[in-house]
Amino acid sequence: MTRDDIIRMAREAGDDVDHTLPSDLDFLERFAAIVAATERTACARHFDVAMRNAVTAEREACAAICEHGWKTGMGEKYQGDVFATAIRARGDQ
Repeated sequence: MTRDDIIRMAREAGDDVDHTLPSDLDFLERFAAIVAATERTACARHFDVAMRNAVTAEREACAAICEHGWKTGMGEKYQGDVFATAIRARGDQ
């Protein structure tokens, strides 16, 4: 975010930037940087949780397919329960 962006947003928020002291503009710039960094951190945390949930769901879906094969008799050939356990164990690494 540039200083011009911050000034534009301050105007949009109702600040009369033309009559704002330079020290106030410096404050606004620092404040905007802190707000932006905080928002980036929050977004990163949200993405991390969403990604972990998606990976867990996909792992469980793969394991369920293996278990289904085991229960339908295909497991004697493919050892579906062993595969399902191995897939789930990957989440513990």
